[in-house]
Amino acid sequence: MIRRESKCRDAANDLPGGLQIGSMINSGNNECAIPTGQAVKHLVEVQNRTLLRFSIEITAESESEGLYYGDHERNWETILQIGHRTSGGGPRRRSVGQDLISDKMSTDSSVKVNVKYTALGCLCEGRSVIQLQVDTVEAPSATS
Repeated sequence: MIRRESKCRDAANDLPGGLQIGSMINSGNNECAIPTGQAVKHLVEVQNRTLLRFSIEITAESESEGLYYGDHERNWETILQIGHRTSGGGPRRRSVGQDLISDKMSTDSSVKVNVKYTALGCLCEGRSVIQLQVDTVEAPSATS
């Protein structure tokens, strides 16, 4: 599961025991930096150890100019469903991702992730916000 060890990784708070939702920007260099013009993955990971199934509504929003998803979209929305814990008692894990691209250099570009979880089969739901930051840097030049 995602650890809160850097500004481009965070996890939702105030979730039911056994449900974990985390988000990260996977730049591949562990520096929380996106090379301009290159896509990196924005991931949302869910782990469920409960006996309930959940539907997770995810809305990610770039709060910085020049940082966008796919084809110049400021938002990314998806719904992820996750089953109850495995028959062996271990957690069930799912993840979804979307390309995140920067077209200009900046420091501490911001992405806000809103999650709404709903337990399927009962009237249980809640919301949480995950805040991420990333630096955008000049892409390395190609050497011939």
